Amino acid sequence: MRISVLSLQRQNDSNWIAKLTAGELVLTSPVAVQSDSELQSFQIGEPFFKDMLALNGLEGEFSKRFFGFIENGKPELPWCLGEHDSEIILRVSSHYAAGQAT
Repeated sequence: MRISVLSLQRQNDSNWIAKLTAGELVLTSPVAVQSDSELQSFQIGEPFFKDMLALNGLEGEFSKRFFGFIENGKPELPWCLGEHDSEIILRVSSHYAAGQAT
């Protein structure tokens, strides 16, 4: 299944909204940028979104593209993060669907 980042929308100086797709699934999450002198980091607010990136080994790629985008608008969106194991995507989806049903 293909995983892509469709959009990043700036809310203010340090907050963004990111939209990711994994097959038919669409996930949206706030992303908060934190700066401490020369070190920049970000925190993804939605656990489902964060786990989808982590379990598919995409945290580093997302981070590199995210900081490039907020600093100079490149790479342009959408970003295709490649084809990934549909079983992993379905397992993550099932885990969060089960949690919402309780």
